[in-house]
Amino acid sequence: MNALFLAGGYLFLAAWLEPSLAHWFWNLNPNLFFLGSFIFTLRWRGRETHFLAAFFGLVADCFSSLFFGLNGLILLLWSFPFRWYALKGFQGSALALPIASGIAMLLVHLSLWATAYALNDTGALSLSWLYHLTLWEILPTMVCAAPLYLLLVQLERRWRIRLFERKF
Repeated sequence: MNALFLAGGYLFLAAWLEPSLAHWFWNLNPNLFFLGSFIFTLRWRGRETHFLAAFFGLVADCFSSLFFGLNGLILLLWSFPFRWYALKGFQGSALALPIASGIAMLLVHLSLWATAYALNDTGALSLSWLYHLTLWEILPTMVCAAPLYLLLVQLERRWRIRLFERKF
């Protein structure tokens, strides 16, 4: 139960901070919903992490101009390869997490663009879009990745949750 409380607390924090950071810092907007789903998918050892990633995506859809459910669907589909990476390659290193989250976020955004383009919602892919995405969204998310991961590990220890050892 404490694990769901921790995920819900992070979700509330992301829903409160993401619009606030975009307001305070103009163009710097780290994608905290993606980062939360990515970190929980890497850390949580249960099959329900896929549903948690989809839920984070659905909440992100509330703050997005894309079709409702598109972020949830894409994060659900990408949670399977992220989960595989968590089981096979991720060693719990806070130093590797920013690079992995940056690559994963680029893949998720390219998938979102391709799906929205297939649904005739967006224009053509451009270098300015990629530049804006990299500079104003991916890099701030990469900067936030390690501190949020270390905070999650610290909260696990303090509340004795053990997400990494969880088997449901």
